Amino acid sequence: DDVMPHWGLEMYRDLEKFTSIKVQDISLSYSFFRVGLYNCDFLEENLKSMISYLKPKTFEELVRTLALYHSTGAWKGTGQLLYNRYDFFLKDLICVREDVMEYMLKLGASREDAYYFMEYVRKGLGADFFFKEEGQDFCKKYELPSWFIATTSNIKYLPLKAHMVSYAMM
Repeated sequence: DDVMPHWGLEMYRDLEKFTSIKVQDISLSYSFFRVGLYNCDFLEENLKSMISYLKPKTFEELVRTLALYHSTGAWKGTGQLLYNRYDFFLKDLICVREDVMEYMLKLGASREDAYYFMEYVRKGLGADFFFKEEGQDFCKKYELPSWFIATTSNIKYLPLKAHMVSYAMM
């Protein structure tokens, strides 16, 4: 497993001590891309491979890449297929819980319905939801596209965006 989150804060403290530069004074736009941290040894090989494949160019894309890596079912299968074969961009994929809510709100769902559905998806119950009469009515009510149904049915776990932002900052 990738251990960066477990020792990252201690590493920052040590770097501050040795360099006399406060971490808060370093621009986020500088750190990852200009220094090329994705080549560092502390990243797990699968994550290095995903970063190399998706080539995130912005902090937001890095966050989304990390989210796909830490999710279960968001990339392998439907996400990868949509990205490779149907010209979806990284920004279009369901990567974090907030993506499900925001998309549902965009389709006209109430905040309650969007949250309710996101909870099903993040727990890996999207497929179960669609088999229920309630789920079928939900699909019709909001005219959910097939790619969204397939993606959310395949997801077993989705991380919070805030967790992925925190991880990307380490």
